[in-house]
Amino acid sequence: MMLAMLVAGSVLAQQTPLREITFQDGVFTLKGPEGDSQVSTRPKFEAMNTTTGQLWLPVDKYVLTFNENHVGFRRDNKANYSGYSIISTSPKLFSQAELDAIQRDVAAKKKSLDVTAISGWEKIGNRVYLIMRWEDSASNPWLEALVELDFTGNAPIANLLGRFNGMTTAKGRVNDKLMAENGKLFVVTEGASNAQLETYDIASGKFSSKALGSGFTDSKLIEGSLNGMGFELTPAKTMVISLIDRESATSRQVAEIRGAIHGVYAPAILHYGTPNRKVFLNLTTGAEIVIPRDCGVEAASAGVLLWTPKMNPKAAALYSAGNFRTLARWNKP
Repeated sequence: MMLAMLVAGSVLAQQTPLREITFQDGVFTLKGPEGDSQVSTRPKFEAMNTTTGQLWLPVDKYVLTFNENHVGFRRDNKANYSGYSIISTSPKLFSQAELDAIQRDVAAKKKSLDVTAISGWEKIGNRVYLIMRWEDSASNPWLEALVELDFTGNAPIANLLGRFNGMTTAKGRVNDKLMAENGKLFVVTEGASNAQLETYDIASGKFSSKALGSGFTDSKLIEGSLNGMGFELTPAKTMVISLIDRESATSRQVAEIRGAIHGVYAPAILHYGTPNRKVFLNLTTGAEIVIPRDCGVEAASAGVLLWTPKMNPKAAALYSAGNFRTLARWNKP
């Protein structure tokens, strides 16, 4: 009898899947050795809208905004705005000779002292860190400054922290090139001759910088990863992809693609597409997989979850991040 129970138990264990995907009320539940996790297919609140060029970020009792009215603080249906001209004329950033030159450019309508755009932002508790950007009349950036907005008191207070050595590759009125981790802010900038990985230590207030090599047309640090990606547009209209290692402050070219970039995912997955197909490419292993055109994507602890269609899913699959091996599948009953 005992032997029969052991055999039955062994068969039952073999039949129980190591991983399982279930779906209910718009939420996938992923069950596996790492534990259970959930991925929602419902539309998420996005603080930044690059299409409309607006930032809408709730912080404590306020909503921090950025739009055509510059930086705004909303509370109780009232809003106050600031262009922070006091920053673009700060002796902390410029010598007197440089300030005089700025004023001449303003008088000639070549520059404005009001902030033009946001190149990056991070919310840590009730403090927000912004890379504010000023552009000239030709839409070329002439200043980026790192600013802390402190919401811990009765009213928000702006603290100018300084500026990085180089400029970000941010475009548009709102963008996000800044990343926060373990009490530090990270950003990739472009200097006179090369790209740099720059850091600001929040506790000590110290800036540091390390050269990454040749410059990039654009770059992006990957949330939840020690990696980032650098993009260089070639004369042949292809894109050379470099893998940035934040830990060693190095970069190396790993791929060349033709197509539009749709996103990046941890640990080092590039999502790009052509008119005929959409692709996931792991820049560390070289593994590649063609994915459905109408699909949702979310990084998970075990890899990457894809579902299709994006709204009202009928099928889903969990893939390993390294080689895109199928770990589990779900099909609508």
